[in-house]
Amino acid sequence: MKLVNTLFIILSIAVITMAFQLSSPMLSRQGTAVAETMTQQGPQLVKLSDNLTYKQYKLLVFAYQIAKQDGIEHPSYLQGILMQESRACNIKHYRVAGLTNRVGDRYFGALQIKLATAKDVLKHYPELLSYLDTSTDEEIQAKLILDDEWNIRVGSKYLLMLGINEKPDIAITAYNQGMFGARSKNSDTFHYTTSVKKYYKELTS
Repeated sequence: MKLVNTLFIILSIAVITMAFQLSSPMLSRQGTAVAETMTQQGPQLVKLSDNLTYKQYKLLVFAYQIAKQDGIEHPSYLQGILMQESRACNIKHYRVAGLTNRVGDRYFGALQIKLATAKDVLKHYPELLSYLDTSTDEEIQAKLILDDEWNIRVGSKYLLMLGINEKPDIAITAYNQGMFGARSKNSDTFHYTTSVKKYYKELTS
């Protein structure tokens, strides 16, 4: 009986420890948040300005992998946008933002994507439809809100459409302002673009 009790206690401690690791920030020895990025030398841990939860860490890694798979030359740009838009899914109301806007102008999920934007991406990349049961507006919107990984897949393709490989600064500005709006902004100094590039530098330094 003592052996059974001892094994139960050990198992309980292991479960509690694992649960704590999954919910607590991922810290380095110095207490600085880290995320994995890929370099020519292989995966590396890089410092970020804020502590990351396990969920944030995993989504940043996923964003890098998807961007690289899609052919984005500097995949950490997508990671930077993910941090800028929702702190990698760790800010209040990131599921649905712009609640004072009319429904068509609201933003959804990890990368704060409009329904119209997602539908445009799906026209150019119909393979993303394989993740849906139907292509109704309601399901696309629900998928953007509830499926962080699919949201990131859509955002990565959108960056390609914006020309992230040809003119990254303009593409990042356009992600926030639209292509028409980006023409009236100085991408070198526009606050959104400089903030994304700050995250990019942290992820690649």
